[in-house]
Amino acid sequence: MAGIHHLGGYDIFIRQLHAEQIIGLADQGAIGVLSLFLSFAVGDFMIPPMVQRVMMARSHYQAALSFSFACVLVALVAIGAGFLGLLASVVNPDTSVQSAINELLVLVLPGCLVSIAVCAILASIMSTADSFLNTAAIAAVRDALPLFIKKYQQTELQQIMLMRMAVLTIGVLAMLFSLYKGDLLTIMLYAFNFWGPTVVIPLLGALFYQKLPSWLFFVPAGIGLSTALVWDYLALQHQFYLSGLIAGMLACGVVYSVMLVIIMRCTPCQLIPMQGESYD
Repeated sequence: MAGIHHLGGYDIFIRQLHAEQIIGLADQGAIGVLSLFLSFAVGDFMIPPMVQRVMMARSHYQAALSFSFACVLVALVAIGAGFLGLLASVVNPDTSVQSAINELLVLVLPGCLVSIAVCAILASIMSTADSFLNTAAIAAVRDALPLFIKKYQQTELQQIMLMRMAVLTIGVLAMLFSLYKGDLLTIMLYAFNFWGPTVVIPLLGALFYQKLPSWLFFVPAGIGLSTALVWDYLALQHQFYLSGLIAGMLACGVVYSVMLVIIMRCTPCQLIPMQGESYD
């Protein structure tokens, strides 16, 4: 509202807004925007905080309800973020992507409210960051570490200390990586390139079947990651209008599906469908 008031009303805002800005075609074109949308849609799928919260649900109904509320909230946040981006482009058309929101806050808000707005933005960022750090620390100590040290027994206090060290290490590495890249959009897509083609498809299979062999994860994940890296290295997205993330997930999905069908035909008794339980 402060930005609209700064411009002089919604009529001026709409008149100064170009169609290319509304649909996002100014720089990437229709195919580029569609590829970017699919990259975020599937790359952000089955992220650790989401899976962790679903596992904490007491019933199927509670999990479905939490998913529904989360979808509505994410849609509202995305719409609000997009509106702020459009507003920043109208208030200062020459602003860069990295400093658009900062310049918008300084231009449209009084000095005392700028600090409050910055604190609110940091709080919203940390509400997501702490969930990722929490799940990353648990995975590092409970899942990754036993792969290398099989016979090491940890006490609860030792696990807590290791998790704190993992959080500190991951946080420092993330900070250094953000300083190296600088662009949040590029950082997220880069992270999705390692998450989507490797973990999403095998994780979906693990949610529906028990006693899956470990190589059913490593083989499709390796092929998916290799496909994504080679795809980006050869810049094939300009030729096939498909990002490396989507290509890697397709490769991982095809290989995983073929291998799963072969396993089910050869040894059907080894695959046990997950049985849902309700604790209400």
